[in-house]
This record gives sequence, C-alpha cells and structure tokens, in this order.
Amino acid sequence: MNRNQKDKSYNELMNQWAAQKNFLQRAASSLVRPGRNVTGGMRIYSWAWRIAVLTGVPFLIYIGWLRIYGKSGAFTLQMAAETKKFLH
Repeated sequence: MNRNQKDKSYNELMNQWAAQKNFLQRAASSLVRPGRNVTGGMRIYSWAWRIAVLTGVPFLIYIGWLRIYGKSGAFTLQMAAETKKFLH
C-alpha cells in the first residue's frame, strides 16, 4: 500500500476508487457517443467522424491488400485468362 493511502480511511479509499472508475467510464463512453452537453452541430460532426473512421480504416486496409495482391503473378494470370475468355 502506498504511504499516501495508509493515512486514509476505508471510505476515503473507496470514494477515490469510485471517482477514478467513474472517470474511466465517462472517458470510454465518450468514444462511443457524444456527451450530453454537446450542441447539435458538434453531435453531427462527431457521428460523421466516427462513421468516417469506421468505414475509412477497413477501406484503406482493403485497398492496400488489393495493391499487394494485384502485383502477384497469380492475379495477373487469372486476369489474362478471364479477359481472354470474355473477349473470345
């Protein structure tokens, strides 16, 4: 136990722990949804930002994967065969 906590009572320690827990819950919930004191414009902006991140990150990963796969020999052969089949 810390020296600072030796002089505190059990209730003081529990109140400190509860305040810390409440702070962490509020911080985590602000990542998921905007706070109660947020104006309408900021609320819309925060939701748009979240949607952009949730769709943008997987999209960038997908584009990166396509760039790597598109340079492979198997993909080139597959595209040539399908193009030849399409054009007869």
